[in-house]
Amino acid sequence: MDVRLPDGTLVQGIPEGTTRAQLVEKLKNNGYDISALEQSQDAPQSDLPQKTVHGGRTSIDDPFSLQAVGASVKQGVRDLEAGWESMKAAANVKRAEERARQGDMEGARRNQEELIKQLPELARINKERAEGYNNPAVANVGKAKTFEEGWEAFKTTPTEVMVHGVARNLPQMAATTIAAFLGSPIASAAIAAGTIGGVNEFGNSFLEFASDSGVDVTDPVALEMFFSNKDTVNAAIKHSATRAGIITVYDAVTGALLPVSMVPKAMKGATARGVTNVITHAGTASITGATGEMVAQKATGQWKPGETLMEAVAGGTTAATSSTAVTL
Repeated sequence: MDVRLPDGTLVQGIPEGTTRAQLVEKLKNNGYDISALEQSQDAPQSDLPQKTVHGGRTSIDDPFSLQAVGASVKQGVRDLEAGWESMKAAANVKRAEERARQGDMEGARRNQEELIKQLPELARINKERAEGYNNPAVANVGKAKTFEEGWEAFKTTPTEVMVHGVARNLPQMAATTIAAFLGSPIASAAIAAGTIGGVNEFGNSFLEFASDSGVDVTDPVALEMFFSNKDTVNAAIKHSATRAGIITVYDAVTGALLPVSMVPKAMKGATARGVTNVITHAGTASITGATGEMVAQKATGQWKPGETLMEAVAGGTTAATSSTAVTL
């Protein structure tokens, strides 16, 4: 395979399966300037001031400060950016393959070149996500190996988990909420929620697959090596498309319900009706979010109870916030 270095140099004839460390060592022994590659391994710096415990970075002192919540929102924007850039890169891979099958080698070459140009931007976004603020309370729930473990983690800091779950979902939620006010509310909200959720899920599942395969997704060279392996990339696309297809359906259902009143007509009192509507929406979204995640995991051979629980918590809290905004 061929790999383009950060300075634009194209290194050809690298054996398939070569690791990043092996590549760096080989380049160093052959007189290449690897300073840019070494710099990409520098210790990350967070969006926020960190306190150090036992030599490692932990959370900021006040997770409820505007700075901390804003940092979670910023990470949500990066999630969307990473998802979109990953999907574009995967699309270029499939277009190149299709054009090559049709004998359009020039078109395939252009798609490959476009892919290579995209990778530094994708690596940059991933690096910012890795260096940015990831709320530890949310992380503790998400990484739980059992539902019991996840529930215990949630009970420890429930407000913090809910606040930062909403904050990180805010960019995606905002687009869906705005769409609920445009055109046909139900159709607009369903299309917005399903489309944004599906694209975000595909891209981030793709990156997760790459990362789980040992790829440093913050390094453009490592990404190029990953994209050069057609079998692995196609496996990543299949995995991501499966998850995205399922999540799209569940997110669309949740979005379609957003502008719908879920209060019995017999109920009187504006306040009571409003509160009941928010609670009902929250419960419904919590169920659909968790169910969608469980079905997606089952379809792709995964078992991550913590992530399922986090989907339930974040989905319910986000829906409550959205429903309140629509009601008001």
